[in-house]
Amino acid sequence: MKEILIRDPKLVPSPKNMVENLSQKKSLNCDFRKKELERITLENYQILQRLRTKKSNYSNQKWEVDHKRKLLMKQRISNFKGKNIEASASVKRLPQGQRKYKIFINNKMFPRSRNLNSLPRIEEGKYKFQSHDTRFGNHSRENMSSHQSQQTLQTQYVSPIDFQAKLSPMKITGANINVENKRKIIYRKIHKYQNKTYLIEIGKTKTKYFIVAIELSKQQKIQAKEIHAKQAKKLIKNCGGIDHFANNIDFKFGKIVIKNMDKLLIQTLQPLPFDNFSDKRRVVIKSYEEGKVHYNCQ
Repeated sequence: MKEILIRDPKLVPSPKNMVENLSQKKSLNCDFRKKELERITLENYQILQRLRTKKSNYSNQKWEVDHKRKLLMKQRISNFKGKNIEASASVKRLPQGQRKYKIFINNKMFPRSRNLNSLPRIEEGKYKFQSHDTRFGNHSRENMSSHQSQQTLQTQYVSPIDFQAKLSPMKITGANINVENKRKIIYRKIHKYQNKTYLIEIGKTKTKYFIVAIELSKQQKIQAKEIHAKQAKKLIKNCGGIDHFANNIDFKFGKIVIKNMDKLLIQTLQPLPFDNFSDKRRVVIKSYEEGKVHYNCQ
C-alpha cells in the first residue's frame, strides 16, 4: 500500500499567492534597475557636458615666459658674463664686501660711456724729459684736453703717493673709530692675513692718517686705525715707501697693529762720510742699498 502524506493546507502555498509573490519581486528589481540606469545615464551626460565645455590648459604665452626663465637660470648656473657687471652672476656669488669693491673698480676702469666717436683724438706732441729724483719711483701721467686744438700728449712724473691719491674714498660705516669721508686715498690693495682676505686702504688728511681694513667675507668686519700725520710720514719714510709700510700692517687681538712701530719711530737717518763720494745722490743710493738709511720692513 502506498502511503499518502497529508500536509497542512496552511503551510502549502496556493498558486495565486505564488504568482503575486513572483510579480512583486520582478517589479522591485525592475524599479531598482531603472533607477540605476537613470543615475548612470545622468552621470555620463554630465561628464560629456564637462568634456565639451572644458578648454585646454596649454598657453603659448605662459610657455614663452617659462622658457625665458629656464634660459636665464641656465646662464646663471653656467656662469655666463652678464651685460651689466652689477647683474653678473659671478659678482652676485661673491661676498658683500668683495662684490662692492669689484663693482667700484670696474666702474672706475670701464666707464659707462662706450661711444668711440665721443672720445678725443690724441696727437703726438713734442715734449722734453726733465731730471727728477728716483727715490720712490715715478709714474707717468697723461693729461689730455677735450678741445681739438689742444689735443697734445703731456707727460708728468709724480710719486706713487700722489698717483694713489686720485682714488676716491669709500664711505666707511660700522668701524671702531670715526673715519673722515673727505680724505685722500694713497693706497688701496687686497692683502691676506692668516687665511683671511682684507682690503687695506690708507687715507690721509692734513693732520691724520687713517688705516682701514675691510674683511672680504659674509661678516664684512671693518677695522680702522688713526695715526698722527707726522708719525705716519716718518713711518712711511723709514719703511722705504707706502708699499713696504702696508706690508708691515698686521692684526693682533682683532685690531690693526704695525710691526716694529716703536723701532721705526725711534730710528733716525745715519749720515755717511762724504769723503769717499763725489756726488750726494750716489751717497743716498748706496746708503739705501746697504740698508743703513731705512729700517728693513720685510
